[in-house]
Amino acid sequence: PRSASLAERLVKYDMRLNRPDPKSCERGPSRAITVRQLMDFYEYFQSFIRGRSMYYIDPNIVRPLTAKYKLSFAERVGPHQVQWFISHWWGTEFQDTCSAIQRHAKSCCKSQGEESWMLLS
Repeated sequence: PRSASLAERLVKYDMRLNRPDPKSCERGPSRAITVRQLMDFYEYFQSFIRGRSMYYIDPNIVRPLTAKYKLSFAERVGPHQVQWFISHWWGTEFQDTCSAIQRHAKSCCKSQGEESWMLLS
């Protein structure tokens, strides 16, 4: 079986979000995503992301997902209130960023079921 192209995966992910009419929200602490949302995104596009960084992910995956809505990624996937602000360098391999965020969530947020919120800068 043929692997899906990135364009096909983007369409399927967009449909999978099941948010046909996403809304904008105010910039700041109410525009965050959960660790679960981040990991779902990473796992879904992992075969394209591989060892790449946000310098690849932003123009090739994030912007195509958000452009037609003119919204941020958090607004597109469903924004949440921030509990932890996470700043990261875009040049880090995305898998390393995700791994560090998962470790943080597991170490400090066990009672919250790893639903630690974050805001990606």
